[in-house]
Amino acid sequence: MLGPLVFVVVTALPSPVLAEPETVLVALAEPAPLPPRPFDSQIHFTERVEVRGRVFARLLFGGRVMVLARDDSVLRITEVRGATMIAVETGRVAVTVDRANLHAEDLVEVRTPHAAVTVPSGTLVVEVADASTFTSVGRPVEVFRLDRLSGAALEPPTVVAANEAVTVERAMISSGVVANR
Repeated sequence: MLGPLVFVVVTALPSPVLAEPETVLVALAEPAPLPPRPFDSQIHFTERVEVRGRVFARLLFGGRVMVLARDDSVLRITEVRGATMIAVETGRVAVTVDRANLHAEDLVEVRTPHAAVTVPSGTLVVEVADASTFTSVGRPVEVFRLDRLSGAALEPPTVVAANEAVTVERAMISSGVVANR
């Protein structure tokens, strides 16, 4: 398990009003321990993060995963035992995974409206607008296009080598009907 969200740091970038960058500790988001449930040992939480204006947010997961969200980003983080899913709706996000501090079976997945990627280690930069752009830093990753209707990952994946980028555009929906003339 990746552990609870430890804290959120928000930094306001320099602007005509603000001469120097200003960093503020926004929230201590480490929840109190829950009593064990008799039949369900899964602890599940979902957080929605919106970063607006000239600000960026840095989210740390127990020294194992760091998420850096830039201005005008919207993302949803869901965590269950052994897996963290970061759904980027819009904006630009960098996800850094320190595999040395994770269990071998732990999973960190980044999803956009267009594709899904499992981050093995290193850093993955994701930019979402009309299309999703994935840039792998440090290690190759496999990008799976998502089915527009079901949201399921489609085979075969596109391999993104270290320090390269790939853009995934929205898949066209086919009605499956062939027009007769």
